[in-house]
Amino acid sequence: MNFVCRNQNTIIFVRQKQSKMLQISDIKEGAKFKCDTGIVWIIDKVNSDYVETSMEGGSKGNYRDTIQTVVEFLNEEKAEKV
Repeated sequence: MNFVCRNQNTIIFVRQKQSKMLQISDIKEGAKFKCDTGIVWIIDKVNSDYVETSMEGGSKGNYRDTIQTVVEFLNEEKAEKV
């Protein structure tokens, strides 16, 4: 996405990184997502009721949530698939 900023006689073009919103189909076992904060989340296990995730370097399957909750969290954190 591009923005144009005008300040008196100066025009500045700013290019902003366009991030793709994650979807349920992106949540697969073994997938890794890096947040703006630098934290990398790993999808450890996916089943019909919940998703087990962990932070890179942490205990495997440390967090358990619904798949929709995981997608919403990763999108709020501006996570990108790595």
